Amino acid sequence: MSNVFGLASYRRLNTIHPALKVLCIAILERMDVSIVCGYRGEEEQNEAYKNGKSGLQFPQSKHNHSPSSAVDIAPYISGKGIRWNASEVAFMQGRIQEIADYLSIPIRWGADWDGDGDIVEHKLKDYVHIEINIEEINNTVWRYL
Repeated sequence: MSNVFGLASYRRLNTIHPALKVLCIAILERMDVSIVCGYRGEEEQNEAYKNGKSGLQFPQSKHNHSPSSAVDIAPYISGKGIRWNASEVAFMQGRIQEIADYLSIPIRWGADWDGDGDIVEHKLKDYVHIEINIEEINNTVWRYL
């Protein structure tokens, strides 16, 4: 049996940039995941900032673009739900990076903001966050989507 997005994940999938949609679908083909967040409006973004779940207020987050140039995605286990364990999420992120590289989708992970492979140096570790740079995407084949 292949993995499928639940209704909430599917709704969130439809709020993100086409390149991220392709990436999320490719990820789902290889492991069961849940889309935790796509587009975030002003109230939701400012609440995330207030609670320390985001380092940015509205409208500075990539979640605030429409379509969203950021997605929060987490491992999912049927009967157990979303897995928030940092090591499980980091393992998932490694697989996501492999898939993104294969699809030529440049991404940035929310636990390694500068992309140097060292997550210790970053104060905000948003393990489930993945984002794209729209300008970089627009210089690739993805600009046609």
